[in-house]
Amino acid sequence: MLATQSDRHGLVTTLTEHASARNHQGACIWLTANNTADTPAIAEIVAQRLLEYGRASTTLNEEIVRTRLSQELGVTREDCEARARRIGFVAAEIVYHGGIVICAAIGPHASVRRELRHAVGTDRFVEVRLGALPGQAIAGVRQSPAENALAVIEYLTRSGFIRRESHFPQRTETDPDIVAHSLCRWAETVVKAIMSPSDLRTLTEWSRFVGVSVGGLRNWCRTANLPARKSLLFARLLRAVIRQQGTTMSPDLLLNVVDRRTLAKLLRLAGGGPCQLPDTLDDFLTHQQLIEEPTAVATIRMALDHDYVIRASASANRLFTSASVVVGSSL
Repeated sequence: MLATQSDRHGLVTTLTEHASARNHQGACIWLTANNTADTPAIAEIVAQRLLEYGRASTTLNEEIVRTRLSQELGVTREDCEARARRIGFVAAEIVYHGGIVICAAIGPHASVRRELRHAVGTDRFVEVRLGALPGQAIAGVRQSPAENALAVIEYLTRSGFIRRESHFPQRTETDPDIVAHSLCRWAETVVKAIMSPSDLRTLTEWSRFVGVSVGGLRNWCRTANLPARKSLLFARLLRAVIRQQGTTMSPDLLLNVVDRRTLAKLLRLAGGGPCQLPDTLDDFLTHQQLIEEPTAVATIRMALDHDYVIRASASANRLFTSASVVVGSSL
């Protein structure tokens, strides 16, 4: 079946190479690993990056393959090879129609990989061997899922499948009508910190509050091209600025910082004075020194629905005031 399909695709490939630019042609990215623990995360990051470059993609991961393509197959070598050939058939069809497909599955044996490469098209089959030596990997081997994903994007760029000038971060703050999914997710995670009953001092506290692992939180910041530590400080100060609206609360009640010099430094990073936060949310977003990317700040502005912020701030302030009354009456 693969050979017949390959013959048809070979003819189409020859024709389309002359009819369209490389960055409009299809490609198969096959993430090969003995242990597939990291492949879903890498596939997700690669898909997000491709979207930022204007290329949509399809992901075939273990769960999709197991529930949709190979319900009756087991774990024998023959079953694994049959599963890989089914994935290869679907991938070749996607590439044939000009799409990009990311296959995140247990790597097949060398002979089957050669079949898949021939079926999809030698110049359109990108194999990433995770856990191999750097010299053995086509797209490069790094340590973290984000670094592996970056290596894949770099290879696709060099190969001409994506064009750097289409990358969304070049858009300006005044024209943010298209925003990368990774940036939106980062902004939503930052905004969630507003609802925390206490100041989130560490990445661990932040990750627990938003319901994600520390590693996942770091990856979300990394895929948005923003440092995790600066993002945490930005979230803490954003929460403090919003919660002080309509109150007389001082910064030391909103930020859990003991050292006065550290507090003064934080307040200056927020765009305020040595003893005070910025007066308004707009002042903070305009003058803060932590997140300098205009698109990121614009995305935060979009994520901050006015009614939501008012409700969150009012609710939090009521709770804080009630707690203060209880503590005062007990003394």
